[in-house]
Amino acid sequence: MKIKETGLELAKLANIADLLIVSADRKDKILARAATLRDMAKDLDAEGDKTLLSFIKNVKSAKDDIKSKRMPFTRRLDEIKKRFTGTENEIDAIVSEFSGYRDSYAKKVLKEREAANNALRLKEMQEREAVQCVSDVSIALGEYINERIADVKGKMLASLKQANPDNVDEKIERVSNMKVEVPKGLFKGFTFYQDLKHNDFETIRAKTVAERKEKMMHIFHDEIDSYRQECLYHLRDFKKTNFGTKDRAIKEHQDKIAASKQASNEVNEVQAGIEKNQQIAEIAFNAIEPVDTEQPNVRVGYEIKILERGAYAALVAYWFSTIGKDYDEEKFSRKTIGSMIKDLEKYAYSTGEKLDYKGINYESKVKAVNR
Repeated sequence: MKIKETGLELAKLANIADLLIVSADRKDKILARAATLRDMAKDLDAEGDKTLLSFIKNVKSAKDDIKSKRMPFTRRLDEIKKRFTGTENEIDAIVSEFSGYRDSYAKKVLKEREAANNALRLKEMQEREAVQCVSDVSIALGEYINERIADVKGKMLASLKQANPDNVDEKIERVSNMKVEVPKGLFKGFTFYQDLKHNDFETIRAKTVAERKEKMMHIFHDEIDSYRQECLYHLRDFKKTNFGTKDRAIKEHQDKIAASKQASNEVNEVQAGIEKNQQIAEIAFNAIEPVDTEQPNVRVGYEIKILERGAYAALVAYWFSTIGKDYDEEKFSRKTIGSMIKDLEKYAYSTGEKLDYKGINYESKVKAVNR
């Protein structure tokens, strides 16, 4: 637009004040006349009806006249407004374009972050499962060894029961010279098994047995050797007392073997539990997710996709049960399916609740926060 033309247009626009005054004056006159006719209009007769018809025609004519006179001004204002809004729209397009780039990047970052978190959670589950499995194998192995110890003690006790004045010297010599050896196939009968979801059980089992094998062998050896010495003591005592203490000693040993096995199992379980809890605490500490302040701030919303026509009925019913239950009839009459979908998208974002229906899919919508 040329400067001269702009000046003329602005001069014309200055006359709008006069037009507004005239229009307001005509409106006031119409309102005043309407006030005088309102009572009559509530109880019309034929003459009154003619009067109202004439009044309505005059009012419509006045309104058309006001409109025709303001049109040159408002049309020009609309054109000026379009110049501003056109510029704004072009700027908005730039904002939209570059926001789209950030949204795509944010979606990529979020996907990578979720993948990393999933890997971290999987690693934590694997480690927790492995620690629990090691604890269970250790307890089962301890119980197995204690059972084998009890078996050997039982056989030694059976031999002790058979002691009599005729063979006691022979038994004393045999027990005195007895060399305690750990059976080569001691661990072959250990068949404990578990089904694992995230780890290979046989690998954990083999490693756990290997790590505890030497300790278990020492326990086996020391327990049997200690019991050998107890049996030797009783054999000598039997001989000394002419077997007067035999029955009481046998009864005590029967009870002691069972009590010793139970006590050893309980101690083994407590020790395994302590080790497990320490390792679980370390796993939990290492599983704390670091906060990456370099990544963009994102907002994850939802976009509802309708996959089949029958889903609309389910969607409307769900909208009524969650959002529309407080709507009055007038407010509901203005609702559309599209606006209901928007309502439910916001509802899912704010509450996390979604409609579970095969024909409806909630797609994640990632947007970078531009502030």
